[in-house]
Amino acid sequence: MPKDISNDPRVQALPETVRGKFIKKAEEQQAAILWDSIAEEYAEANEARTYLPTIKAEMDSLRRAVDRPINVALTQPKPATAKKPQKVLPASRLLAANMTAHMMHKLGGNKPESNLLKLLPGDEHRIARRLAKSATVPGTTTDASWGAELVQSDVGAFYRSLCERSAVAQLAELGTSVDFGGSANITFPHRSANDEGSLKPAFVQERATIPVSSAALGSVTMYKFKLGIITLATDELIRVSNILDVMEQLIQDDVAEGLDFHVLDPTSTSIPAVRPAAITVAAPNQASAGDTLDNVLTDIRWLRGNLSNARRPAIIMHSDHMRALEMLQVDGRFPLAAMVNSGSLWGLTLIHSPHLTKGNVVGVDAAAYYHASDLPELDTSSAATVALASAQPPDPQMTATGATEDAVDDIDLTGGSIHISDAAGTTPPTKVVSTFQTNSVAMRMVHPVTWKSMPDSVSYLTGVTWGGA
Repeated sequence: MPKDISNDPRVQALPETVRGKFIKKAEEQQAAILWDSIAEEYAEANEARTYLPTIKAEMDSLRRAVDRPINVALTQPKPATAKKPQKVLPASRLLAANMTAHMMHKLGGNKPESNLLKLLPGDEHRIARRLAKSATVPGTTTDASWGAELVQSDVGAFYRSLCERSAVAQLAELGTSVDFGGSANITFPHRSANDEGSLKPAFVQERATIPVSSAALGSVTMYKFKLGIITLATDELIRVSNILDVMEQLIQDDVAEGLDFHVLDPTSTSIPAVRPAAITVAAPNQASAGDTLDNVLTDIRWLRGNLSNARRPAIIMHSDHMRALEMLQVDGRFPLAAMVNSGSLWGLTLIHSPHLTKGNVVGVDAAAYYHASDLPELDTSSAATVALASAQPPDPQMTATGATEDAVDDIDLTGGSIHISDAAGTTPPTKVVSTFQTNSVAMRMVHPVTWKSMPDSVSYLTGVTWGGA
């Protein structure tokens, strides 16, 4: 119904002559609007009525589909099999496994890959076999499957595997250790001797000029030298059950002993083109004060005094001296045991090894020690002819000029190098052996290495008898 507007104050305010006509027109307009609205709603309702049967049919179809039972077969995926954790082996064992695998192959055994599977069996050694396979064997480094994957970072891993046996390996960990990376030498810059304080800064007043100073720098060039050894093994030895343990122990012990002697013993002097000098050669030294606690304190005070500017001071001794300090007893107490167990003596990092020269104790600034090396190069041959002469007594022995042990030179054929051609002329005659004829394998190890310590960074004691050791 149209709204009655006759009583509206606004309508009542109109003149009476036009009021009736206005009310009639307004009611007609309201009726037209109402009619249009009803017609639109009717049209929409009529359209909805047309689609209603279709919607009802679709709903009935969905209800029947929901009510219908469905057979579903659930399959449980097979649980994943956990892989065995991989065992981490020291680099020395990987090198030993590589060499042993090649030795077994040279004596008519399976391929090196198959031998590695016997030496390092099981899925837990899967990565170890891959790493061992890439260890350096010079005779096969050009083979894409043997040695090509070797990376120089393995040098550090090899030295870490020697730390329990070698004082030099421990010192190299504290100092600066690099690999040659194919170079014949490495140069390190350093501050020249007697140059302390040349760059010492000064206080400067506002607007005053800042002083200019210069430091005297020097450099040291480290040339590549090599430690080398050949040994023979029979077929029977190679096929023993613990051959891998034997090979690893040989590598660790022999490299450790050679390095500890040549780096730290003051009798190991430089031989041009043969070997570098030990870091103790020409270093300050004095005899030990004795074996009492006061004597030990006097000795260490002297060593510490020579390392007053050291950044990483260390003390290096034979393992027997270390144990003697640990067991040194005073009035029923062991005053040094706690420090020895902690690996430090009054701020000096304690390094020890059974391969050091007994009676010598070395103080060194490890931060001033530089060690350069490459991985030991291992090679094997079942068809080699070898002159059986070592670098140690008894004769026949190979020596450097001057009959120096543990070094071999061949300068103008006047050195102590013994060849196959002159083996019979040595005194006594040198025995020559064919590995092919004796069903043996020759194993050769060459370790490229050199070292250097900066000036005023080393001193040592002699005649040490601490604790009676």
